Amino acid sequence: IIPPRFFKASDFYDGLAAACLQTRCGYVLKNGATAVNFAFDDAKPFSAGLAPVRAGDGWGYINPRGEWVISPRYFEAHPFTEGATLVGQRKNFSFDQKFGGYTGLKTFYGFIAPDGREILTPRILGATPFASGLSKVQLPAGGLCSDCYYYRFLQRDGALLPGKFDTATPFERGQAIVTAY
Repeated sequence: IIPPRFFKASDFYDGLAAACLQTRCGYVLKNGATAVNFAFDDAKPFSAGLAPVRAGDGWGYINPRGEWVISPRYFEAHPFTEGATLVGQRKNFSFDQKFGGYTGLKTFYGFIAPDGREILTPRILGATPFASGLSKVQLPAGGLCSDCYYYRFLQRDGALLPGKFDTATPFERGQAIVTAY
């Protein structure tokens, strides 16, 4: 349907596909016509009427007209799922009693709503997008092992479900596979 001319392309979501020509990315329609100019450094699929795009070192969100809705201020950004999206920010130092502590340059994750409002401030060492109302989060195990982690499940209100797991998959169709901690 569309001749191969893109360096990179996504599936169609909300009628648009992210596509990259050499070093610039934009969005195309199903007939291959440009819908959003190739003005971005990277682009991911639309969802909930917004798409994560990278401009320079920052990720933000645009609408189908290519207008910024959420300015490019994140180190990492993902498409929206269940009314929220996972975003990451690089921080030089952070310590949080609930989600563990860490010193050094690291990406911390949180969630925002489609209007840009923070649902959960980026302070989690690892997380997955919401599925079945839950996100799989990675937390430091502590003790003598600096690279040891365990997994828990986080609700949208920031509450953690009971249980700690050695391994866990994100929820899919209402279920997750875990091994006990």
